[in-house]
Amino acid sequence: MIRPSLLALLVLLVCLTTQISESKVTPHEYHNDEEKWSSTKHMHHETIKPHRDRLRMEAEQRLKDQKAKRTKAQTFDRTKKNKPPPGSNQQTAAAAQKAHDDHKIKQEADKKATKLVREEAKKKKDLSKAEAEIAKATKKRSADDKKLKDKVASDAKKAAKAQADNKVKSSASASSSAASGDEKAKDRERKRAQYQEQRKKRQQSREKKEL
Repeated sequence: MIRPSLLALLVLLVCLTTQISESKVTPHEYHNDEEKWSSTKHMHHETIKPHRDRLRMEAEQRLKDQKAKRTKAQTFDRTKKNKPPPGSNQQTAAAAQKAHDDHKIKQEADKKATKLVREEAKKKKDLSKAEAEIAKATKKRSADDKKLKDKVASDAKKAAKAQADNKVKSSASASSSAASGDEKAKDRERKRAQYQEQRKKRQQSREKKEL
């Protein structure tokens, strides 16, 4: 049996052959005649090509429809083969619903457990962070206290040294002053003794002259 598309194409070819034969132009003359060649090209693009494209699209659409029908039939057969026996639909639906509910409950439990684990981890992390900050602050305070104690001890040591140095200087100055005073007194006493000796000698000399 000839398809309608092939039949229409044969009819068009017959019409085209008839038109060419009626023109009584040899192939050589036909190609050299620009007007007839242009009209034939125009007829090809205006009549034959659109019709051929339409026939091709119709054929493609029929193939697609046939393929869709076959797929639908195969799907129906497969569904029919896997169809459960009568009376088991309610049990299957109940089992499927129970499995769905159990899965949903398990998901919720997993979500809650994950949330609790994350919260505990966050609390532990925050606690560890706070403990680290406290330890850091305590260490810094201890270091500051040690620096302050060392500074106080150093200042006290410097003050004691300065006081001792001042005391030594004061003692040396006092000793020097005392020594200087004693030397002056001795010098005065020596000069007084010399003066008394000279006076005594002059007195003796006058007495001798008077005799």
